[in-house]
Amino acid sequence: MTTTTTEWACTACTFLNTNPIALVCEICQTVRDMHRTSKRSHVDDQDDQDEEMHKRVKVDAYPMVFSEGKVCLTYVQGFSRVGYTRFEDLVNKTYLQKAVLSAFQIDDTWLLSKLPSIRLCIIRPRFKDVPKDRYHQVMSRDIVFVYPPEPAGYSWFLRVVIGSGNLVEYDWEVLENVLWVQDFPVLEAETKEHAFGKDLIEVLRLMRVPESVAKELAHVDFGSAKVSLVASVPGNHATDTLSKWGHMRMRDITKQMMTKHVTDDEPVVTYATSSLGSLSVSWLYQFYESASGHTFDTTVNVPPNIKILYPTQRTVDTSKLGPKGAGTITFHRKFWTRADFPKSVLHDLKSIKRPGALSHAKIIKCTSKTGGWFYCGSHNATSSAWGTIVKGKLRISNWELGVVMDEGVVPFEETGRYGEGDVPWFYRD
Repeated sequence: MTTTTTEWACTACTFLNTNPIALVCEICQTVRDMHRTSKRSHVDDQDDQDEEMHKRVKVDAYPMVFSEGKVCLTYVQGFSRVGYTRFEDLVNKTYLQKAVLSAFQIDDTWLLSKLPSIRLCIIRPRFKDVPKDRYHQVMSRDIVFVYPPEPAGYSWFLRVVIGSGNLVEYDWEVLENVLWVQDFPVLEAETKEHAFGKDLIEVLRLMRVPESVAKELAHVDFGSAKVSLVASVPGNHATDTLSKWGHMRMRDITKQMMTKHVTDDEPVVTYATSSLGSLSVSWLYQFYESASGHTFDTTVNVPPNIKILYPTQRTVDTSKLGPKGAGTITFHRKFWTRADFPKSVLHDLKSIKRPGALSHAKIIKCTSKTGGWFYCGSHNATSSAWGTIVKGKLRISNWELGVVMDEGVVPFEETGRYGEGDVPWFYRD
C-alpha cells in the first residue's frame, strides 16, 4: 500500500506547504528538496511506476494528429471551444511518456495537474537560491529542472509545440495565444540530419539540456517539417554566429522566401505583439530589412512600411475582462512620451472571431507582390527579443523561439492607426 503526504516543510523558511505536488515553496520560492520532504519509499515509487506503466500499455498506436504541422489558436474561456486548442489537446495522458517543456513563466501546480506521472525535463528561469554555475537540478527520480545560461515525447512519435503562451493557466484559458504543432515519427535507428532538427538540437544544447535529450532527438525523423526555426540566444554575436540568431536568422530565411523585388514593390510587415519596448526608427529598419529580405534607404527618419499591432487603452477597457485581464500585456508610458518614439507605426489590436478577448499572441505577416511569409512564436516586437546590430555585432538579451512558414492563421483585424485621443495600454501606469 502506498503512503502519501499532503504537506511538506520548506527547508529554507520552514513554512508548511499544503500543496503536495508543488515544486517550490509558496512563501519564499525556494526549490523543494524532494529527497528530504518526500516520505515515500523506493518500493512504493516502483509500485506506482509499474501501475502507471500498466495503465499506459499500448493497445493501438496513438495517431500522429499533427503529422502535417498546424498553426492553432488557444481556447479562451467564455467563447466556443470548436476550432481552438487547449493544453489538454496537446498531451495524451494515456500515451505520453516523457516531455521537455520550457516557458518564461511556469505554474508548477497547474502544469503537473495536466500531465501523467512521466519523466519531465523543465527548462526555466533560475530560482534565486540556485548557484549561477548550476544548470541541472534533479527534483525527483522523474523530474529535472534545467537552468539555461544567463544573461538571462511519445514512444512512437515526438510532438513539437512552439507558441506564444507561458505554462500557466491564464495563457491557456483567458488570453488568446498562438502555437505551431507538428508530430514527427521516432525511428529505431538514427535518422538523416534535417535542418529543423539540427537547429532545434543546437538551441537545446545551448540551454544546457541534458545530452540524453539530444541523443534521443537523433532518432526523430524531422524530414516532414515545412517550417524554419528562428531562435534568439542571449549574447553578442559576430562573424560565424551573426546570422544564426534573432532577426539576422530571419533575414537568411526570408531571402529564400521573397523573390527579388521590383522598384515599386515595398513589402508590408504586420506584427501583432503583447509587449513593446523602446522602439526607434533605426531599429525598425534593421528588423524590416530582415523581415522583407531586402535593403532599403535607412538614412531617412521616417519609419518603414511596418504595422505594429498593440491594443489601445480603449480596447483593453472595453474587453471582456477589462484592465485586470491585461496584466501580461506590457508597455511603459516613458517610452511612448519620448520625442523620437515612432508613434505612426502603432495600430490597434482586436480579435476577429472572439470580440472582447485580449491577445498575448506574437504573429508576423509579411506580404508583397513577389512573395510573403508568416511567423508565430515567443518573440515580442522588441530589440531584446530579436537583437540589435551594434558595431557589427548582434546584441540579444532574451531566449526566444518561433517558426517561419508560407502562411498561417491571422486572428486579428486589419485596424487603422490609433485614432485621435487613443493611447496604448500602459502596464501598471
